[in-house]
Amino acid sequence: MAGTRTVCVRRCDGYVFPLGRLNARADLPVHAAACAAACPSAPTDLFTLAPGRSELQHSVGLDGRPYLRTAAANLYRRTRVENCSCQPPGVAGPLVALVDDRTLRPGDVIASEQGADLVAGLSRSGPRLVDYRSATMSPRSRGLIEERVGALGRDAASAAFQQVLRAEKFGAGRLRGAEAQNLKLRIDMAAMDFMPVVARSGEFAQIRVVSPSPFRR
Repeated sequence: MAGTRTVCVRRCDGYVFPLGRLNARADLPVHAAACAAACPSAPTDLFTLAPGRSELQHSVGLDGRPYLRTAAANLYRRTRVENCSCQPPGVAGPLVALVDDRTLRPGDVIASEQGADLVAGLSRSGPRLVDYRSATMSPRSRGLIEERVGALGRDAASAAFQQVLRAEKFGAGRLRGAEAQNLKLRIDMAAMDFMPVVARSGEFAQIRVVSPSPFRR
């Protein structure tokens, strides 16, 4: 059963959605219960998807019947069936706590509003989660998650923005320092320019002009 995935099918219109990974056939009742819990307002059936298959419509029922041979196969794509919904209109179903989700397996990815976590291990207290940005995985796997979550891209954009802010702040600090130094130099030169001349031995003292005063008219 390694690599087999479970698929949940809504019986009334054939709506199909992925459920989890199946490690052993003994786990099928758990997956069936998770399927029913995910769609409490409609009858459901559990199907399995063979390793290497990606299209959910290629799944097979527990009785061996392919999904495409069921009466409601892809019916949801062609028409809307009345009173066929996983949740009543305007009502959102409760989320299953991760500690109670018995379908989780190491390697599963759990998405959230902030990003995504990789299930690195399982224990009685719940799954051990590692942020996919720092988890040990192949570049391809990380890239596939990044395409859907985009947390790495947001991190890069945030870092670039912070760098621009620091550069502007540093540049402004340098500019203020240069302006202050220039103002002090102008004041010093003005003082030199207006310094009183002191006579020594009946003669004027020699004055060395460093720079013309900016205040001279």
